[in-house]
Amino acid sequence: MIEFFLEVVPPTSTHQAGLTILKNRKTGKQFVGKKKTSAGKQMQRMFWSLLQEHAPKEMLTGPLQLQICYVYPWRKSEKKSNKFSGWLWKDTKPDCTNFPKTLEDCMTDLKFWEDDNQVAQLLVEKAWGDKVGIRVKVVQLNPTQPPKWYKQEERMT
Repeated sequence: MIEFFLEVVPPTSTHQAGLTILKNRKTGKQFVGKKKTSAGKQMQRMFWSLLQEHAPKEMLTGPLQLQICYVYPWRKSEKKSNKFSGWLWKDTKPDCTNFPKTLEDCMTDLKFWEDDNQVAQLLVEKAWGDKVGIRVKVVQLNPTQPPKWYKQEERMT
């Protein structure tokens, strides 16, 4: 298991935000990529530098569970009653589904695992809170143990 907290204001742009149609100068063919100055590339560089110190000595193997929680600083307009608990679910943009790709790619580059296709279970959360940053947890899963919601008897009928 690997668990750490990155003390950084989470990005507001996602992997998709940096994608654009580019043209190969030599062949003239178009492809989807990121410009060096894009918000996506900047986010990638930020993750790379923050994640380096947390990279394991040996790559994790087998199926993995990846948990990521992005905690944003409170909005100036937030009610004091909402701030009382120190935590509030963030139900505004950006979408949770677009978040993990850049982080996963950087973790792959830094050899946390061989390939991000090993992530068999993914939990992404976003919130407003007092402790701003990104919490990351990677757990090796038992390849033969199904998730709690999976019922063996339903499969047999």
